[in-house]
Amino acid sequence: MKPRMIAPMKFMFSHLGLFKAPLIKLLPKVNSSAATILGPTVSYGTPKDAENKGLAMNAVRMVARLSSNYFNKIDDIINEFIKYAESEGIVATLISSRETPPPAPLDGEGYNFVSEVIGDVFDDVVVSPYCVLGGTDARHFIGYADNVIRFAPIYMNQQQFGSFHKTDENINVDSISGAVRFYREVILRLNVSN
Repeated sequence: MKPRMIAPMKFMFSHLGLFKAPLIKLLPKVNSSAATILGPTVSYGTPKDAENKGLAMNAVRMVARLSSNYFNKIDDIINEFIKYAESEGIVATLISSRETPPPAPLDGEGYNFVSEVIGDVFDDVVVSPYCVLGGTDARHFIGYADNVIRFAPIYMNQQQFGSFHKTDENINVDSISGAVRFYREVILRLNVSN
């Protein structure tokens, strides 16, 4: 991404030895996505019926969904959260957990294949890795495939990116044609190579 950055950002990212610590503090304040990549996050919601089982009927309940990155173990984050909840007089009960799936290798066959197709279908896009920390369906393929790539071939703005898993999640209708071209090209290339 450096070649496309404006001069001050390009300079900082070219000299990470000097600017790493300030960037780690600054980026989460500038962009909420950076916060999720750089450290654990928590979001709160209403429990689903299955999450209410075994709890007293008159209890006030909420669900805390903790997300980790590749550098923090989920058990450590859960333990820290439970300790904090207990210090505030809150009973925290673990419902389920799983580690963040590992990233696909950037020099792997899968990443290279997807990068090539992106470059051919979307000539205005710079291919750059991004940490997808959520529980996508890709997690079911971890351990069965060497290169599990989490990628959606759609253009989206900040509002659309922020709408993931929320009421009125949306993308532009114009994005669909590019997605169709991308998947068509993937299928054609896989058929030729097999």
